Amino acid sequence: MSIYDTVVEDRQLLPRRGLAAKLLHALERFALNRADLVFLDTQAHARRIETLFGLTTGSAETVWVGAETEHFHADSTLVNAVRSQVNSSDHPPLQVLFYGQFIPLHGIETIVRAARLTRSEPIEWQLIGKGQEADRIKTLLTEQPLPKVHWEPWVDYTQLRRRIASADVCLGIFGGSEKAASVIPNKVFQIVAMGKPLITRDSPAIREMLGDSPPCVSLVPACDAEALADAVCGLVRRDLPIGPCHAPLQDKLNAEAVGQQCMAMLKRHLRLGS
Repeated sequence: MSIYDTVVEDRQLLPRRGLAAKLLHALERFALNRADLVFLDTQAHARRIETLFGLTTGSAETVWVGAETEHFHADSTLVNAVRSQVNSSDHPPLQVLFYGQFIPLHGIETIVRAARLTRSEPIEWQLIGKGQEADRIKTLLTEQPLPKVHWEPWVDYTQLRRRIASADVCLGIFGGSEKAASVIPNKVFQIVAMGKPLITRDSPAIREMLGDSPPCVSLVPACDAEALADAVCGLVRRDLPIGPCHAPLQDKLNAEAVGQQCMAMLKRHLRLGS
């Protein structure tokens, strides 16, 4: 991950033309151009960093982030147990979950706007997280309260799996930055590993993982609250998937699979045979 890209381009915590940003860019460019091997989480991210720091096109490699599948994995017993505790109604509201840092890349305002568009629908929105944009989101929810939006700043990591299991659909990211188009966040790997339906922004990066017509997934344009609202409402009006989603990816997300990607990358770089 590039510190410059994160702090300056994506989060805009430093002015791009300021001295601090220029020094940070120069330091990273110096380091990257002297490394024997540079790798990132997606091909889209690798190409972006090559352009940003003047690396030879195609020189940066790719290894997926993956998920801790010993904790995050599809478990129908857990899903049924948690849902029975959460919903006792014959027609429970759709449970939509977002968790993560409140940073521009995640597009929390888009989620809040989508919740406002669907406020008359049987949908409950659960937000878990805090960060750079928390104060702005708090202001939005204070000025125009949304009773069906529930926000917790923190959930213990050991409880996160249960929260994902209790959701009907989980949300990825919706930010409009170039970085948001270039990465697959850790939580998307966790959601996929747990076999949950997913809604996230369309991007070159996510299609590297999910392909062009992924089942159990809705890909929506960046920063598009109406598209997000339509995707969520679509789940209210049709039956949710029976059983875990994303079965073809389950063996590609664990530590062994990511380690094999890394070993293959090193062999290519060192020109070693199999």
